[in-house]
Amino acid sequence: MDPVVVVGLLAVALALLALAFTVVGRHYGGAQARPVVGADDADARRRASPFQPIVRADDDVDARRRLALVAGRQPDEPNNSRGFFMAVVGESYQNKDGQSRQKIIRDARSGDRALLVPEPDNPHDKEAVMVCLADGRQIGYVGRDSIDPPLYDAIGDGRVRAYIASVRGGTAEKPSLGVALYVAVERKPRRKARAAKTD
Repeated sequence: MDPVVVVGLLAVALALLALAFTVVGRHYGGAQARPVVGADDADARRRASPFQPIVRADDDVDARRRLALVAGRQPDEPNNSRGFFMAVVGESYQNKDGQSRQKIIRDARSGDRALLVPEPDNPHDKEAVMVCLADGRQIGYVGRDSIDPPLYDAIGDGRVRAYIASVRGGTAEKPSLGVALYVAVERKPRRKARAAKTD
């Protein structure tokens, strides 16, 4: 066989192998597949190449959660946490200051941090919980069906971290944007047993 043909076949095989690794890495959310950024880095995300990850997170667990959500997977939670998905409601309304929640949602990306803020002075529901982007702009509420007393307590105790899991809609068939959250709840630390008194 001609050496030029052999070299050409090897080059094609190597290119196909590199393409296969790229596709597999994107499918399984490999570290090189997608950028992961903090909520304050939306512009950096838009500028980033899909092969240059930008990791700016508070801790490793936070970074792993964001990476999984950007890759479209449910994060693996450590033993002291549980995680679940929930929908945001009221996204089509305007905020009290007149801002359109739909316009604000356009700035949200999978993996961005979200804030769950209790609103006890809400005239319709004393246990209402606002959903805001990390910069404080409100995008909706947690649905009444999604809130139970333990979750409400965890939000008040600061044991909850919320992330944008996905933004849906914005198409001709469904022009309104909707948001799904991923919520991670740290379990309450167990109280240590009192030391037995000795006489």
